[in-house]
Amino acid sequence: MQLIEWAQTNQSWIIEDDYDSEFQFDSRPFRSMQGLAAESGNADKMIYIGSMSKVMFNSLRIGYMVVPPHMVQLCLEIKDALSGDTPALVQAALADFISEGTLVRHIRKMRRLYEQKYRQVRQSIQASFGSDWHVVCKGRVCM
Repeated sequence: MQLIEWAQTNQSWIIEDDYDSEFQFDSRPFRSMQGLAAESGNADKMIYIGSMSKVMFNSLRIGYMVVPPHMVQLCLEIKDALSGDTPALVQAALADFISEGTLVRHIRKMRRLYEQKYRQVRQSIQASFGSDWHVVCKGRVCM
C-alpha cells in the first residue's frame, strides 16, 4: 500500500509482472497491487501483466495486461509493433478453454503436481543438508 501511495503522490506508474501467482506454495498468494489500488480508487497509474506461459506452456506465447481504459489502444499498438498479431485461432481456442472452465481445472491439477514436486525437492535438500540452508522466496525465508 505504501508503494501505491508513493506512486500516486509522485505521479508515477507501477508495472506489476505477475508471472507465478498460481504456483505459490508456502503461503497464500499475494494480492495484486493492481487489485489493491483498484479497491482504493488509485488504479489509474497501474499496469498488471500476466502470461499464460507458466500456467499452460511456454510456446503458447500469449500474455495479458490490465491497464486503465485510456491506455488500451496504445498498448495494443505497441504490442502489434513489437510482436505482430497473435493468431486468431489460438486466441479462440484459449478463450474456449477459459470459458468452459478447463483452465481452472488445469491450474488446480498443475498446482497439485508442482506442489508435490516442490515438497519432494525440499525434502531431498533437507535430507542432504540438514538445517544448514534456507531458501529465500519473495524477500523472506520460505524453507
